[in-house]
Amino acid sequence: MNTDEAFKKLLDDEYLWGRTGEAPDRRRYFKHLVQKKKNLTTDKKMELLQKAGFVVVQDIKWGLTGGFERETNS
Repeated sequence: MNTDEAFKKLLDDEYLWGRTGEAPDRRRYFKHLVQKKKNLTTDKKMELLQKAGFVVVQDIKWGLTGGFERETNS
């Protein structure tokens, strides 16, 4: 699952949220942000996921789209 899917699972599961050590009202606050499509940083999501015991199983990879990659002479 990707970060957003894992975060939704965290917000939907009271037991998993309890593992974060965060207060229940913070869970409601984050659920509200997600429902309203408000900006929540990936760093914050990852922090909370890690507190709940989630682990990254595949490293994040980045690339350029549209053929903008070029060779560099390093």
